[in-house]
Amino acid sequence: MREWSERLGRARAGATAIVFASATIGLPPFYVVSLAAGSLRFSLARFLLVGASGRLLRFSAVVAVPRLFGVAS
Repeated sequence: MREWSERLGRARAGATAIVFASATIGLPPFYVVSLAAGSLRFSLARFLLVGASGRLLRFSAVVAVPRLFGVAS
């Protein structure tokens, strides 16, 4: 755990990208990433901002894609 904490401290942009990717595409699962971020003391404000942005993008796509193909009225 100490090693991961040190890596997170050195690679803050990489950790932010992982949170965003997880929130947007779901890989790795966002639940697992949220647990890891909490245990590794990832900034709560940054997690909420990046996670909410990714989830908004994901669920906007879920709503928009069927409309683009004329499936939903």
